[in-house]
Parts: sequence; C-alpha cells; structure tokens
Amino acid sequence: MSCSDKQPEVRTDAVVLGRLINLPVKPVSVLWVSQKVVENPRVDLGPTDYYINAVIKLDDADFEKVKQQCSTEPYSETQLDKSFMKPWFPQSVKDCFKDKGDYLRVPITWADPKIFIKSPLLQGFCFFTNNNEVFVHLYTM
Repeated sequence: MSCSDKQPEVRTDAVVLGRLINLPVKPVSVLWVSQKVVENPRVDLGPTDYYINAVIKLDDADFEKVKQQCSTEPYSETQLDKSFMKPWFPQSVKDCFKDKGDYLRVPITWADPKIFIKSPLLQGFCFFTNNNEVFVHLYTM
C-alpha cells in the first residue's frame, strides 16, 4: 500500500478519533492522521479510499486489557512500502519497523484490529509497543 507524499496534519484529539474508529478504552493520549490513499495499480484501492494511522497511548491496566482482547498472529512475511514510515511516528513505533532495503517489515507480532474497527474503516492491522502504545492502521477498501 502506498501512502500519499503530502504530509497531513497530525491530530491529538481523542474525541474526533473516537468518531472514526472504535476506542475500547479511554486513551492517555493519541497521535493520528487521516489521509487519502494514493492510487496503486498493485492493490484495489482507489481515489476515494483513505486510511488512518493512530498511536494510542494507554495506562498500564488498559494496555493489558486491550492486548488480551486482540488475537495475535505473526505476520513475518508482510512487506510495507518505505513511504509507510512517517516522521511523526514516536521513536517507540519507529523502533518496531526494520528496514529491509526496498521495503519495511515489522518483525513483531501483529494483532487483529477488530476492536478498533468502525465502518467504513474495515481493513488493517495493529501492534503493541514497549511504551504502552497501540499502533493502529485502518483503511477503507
């Protein structure tokens, strides 16, 4: 998936984010963007599709609660375009990505994002950092 080169505004409003995705617990803080997906002939995403990347910081109890609600699977073969990495990602999120030359890989366990899904953002993934954060990537299709 390719993401637009134009840098969107990084938002910090949990209330607005909660209108777009499901927030199963009250976050300590959020960083997020919403942006149109650049058309890519390799995938079925078009000019009206968009994605949300969110970093959701939780307190200790809620972090464990959310982790328990997410089923996890290793996605060791998933490759992401280098444009997926954004300058606004906190260092704890950036540390989860590994540069493999032509692409990025997240060599940690990804989780099913179903507890965050709200129509029309029905596809995506999430993973957990060592800093009580959940990185959520959801997109329309």
